[in-house]
Amino acid sequence: VTFFDAYKDELRWYIDRVELPPNIAKTEALMENVFATIACTMTRTPLIIVGDPGSSKTLSFNIVAANLKGKESKKEIYRHTDIFQSLDPHFYQCSRRTTSTEVEKTFKKAITRQHSLTKSH
Repeated sequence: VTFFDAYKDELRWYIDRVELPPNIAKTEALMENVFATIACTMTRTPLIIVGDPGSSKTLSFNIVAANLKGKESKKEIYRHTDIFQSLDPHFYQCSRRTTSTEVEKTFKKAITRQHSLTKSH
């Protein structure tokens, strides 16, 4: 088994264990974003998903948030953790006029929030 095959198998494993909205295709971008969102949340690793419009960024986050609700989860596999209840998303819509200062401000806001959450636990 190659690394690439193992990676693809892992993506499929995760996407097969979330409930998708009707008519949503299991695209490569969706599988990667769902996997990254779950893995980074579980490890408390900040995640930035960047991509073209329509590349499943918001959709993947919403799918994870809708599926991983601790005891309220529809799937048994996600009922034994409440880590996803602590998701604290910071969305930022970039445009051609976006400046690095604006992006930096969003990052600093997220970092400050993460530090405050870490101190309260």
